[in-house]
Amino acid sequence: GNAKVYVQGLPSDITTEEMADHFKKGGILAKLPSGEPRIKFYKDKEGKRKGDALVTYLSQESVPLALQFLNETEIKPGFKINVTKAEFQQKGEFKAKKFKKTDVKFKKFQKEQALNWDEDGVQEIKGFRIVILMYMFKPSEATNNREAFYQDLKVEVGLEVEQKCGAIEKLTIFEDNPDGVIAIKFKSGDSAAKCIEIMNGRFFGARKIKCFYFDGKTNYKVEESAEDRKKRDAEYKKWMMGES
Repeated sequence: GNAKVYVQGLPSDITTEEMADHFKKGGILAKLPSGEPRIKFYKDKEGKRKGDALVTYLSQESVPLALQFLNETEIKPGFKINVTKAEFQQKGEFKAKKFKKTDVKFKKFQKEQALNWDEDGVQEIKGFRIVILMYMFKPSEATNNREAFYQDLKVEVGLEVEQKCGAIEKLTIFEDNPDGVIAIKFKSGDSAAKCIEIMNGRFFGARKIKCFYFDGKTNYKVEESAEDRKKRDAEYKKWMMGES
């Protein structure tokens, strides 16, 4: 399940160890293959920490405990933190057990390009609720812990975009896409327009991103060949055995 909490109000010099020490009061933290606790600090385009982080527990039960005991606590003198459940309202979509290759029905998108009228009699083109974000990640960043990387990215982008632009109906990451493509379908056309206004030309991490309306036809899905898969598995095994 999604045993993650989103933390705000952190001092920029806090270490992973200090974080782990504070958050283990809620339970056992999940670990990366390296043995490090799975704590992700968010950074700005200069690579400086922004004061927020994503902490992943081993078990779902730890989340309410962390909210109960760690929200509004001082992690360092003068630094009171805010701890919330890390999820964005994605119609129950974020029940990420195992991320399969994202299956987006592009035919359905095309049908939704059809006009529809809302109560006010305002014409809203449904297709214009879908935006494409480009250069959001590099596939090479996901090599060591692929599932964790894409899961964390999904939460991070979902939280930020919902805060700034409005409710999301569906968020899809096109894993392995060389242009780092994420598609977001909003509940309203208004939010989609806002997303383009805010995100186009912005920096995400150290990359300048592009944000535009989905054209209803381009398929951004990357099919991995059996050969690539084999190669990736072999590289992963080697890495696990510490040969790389």
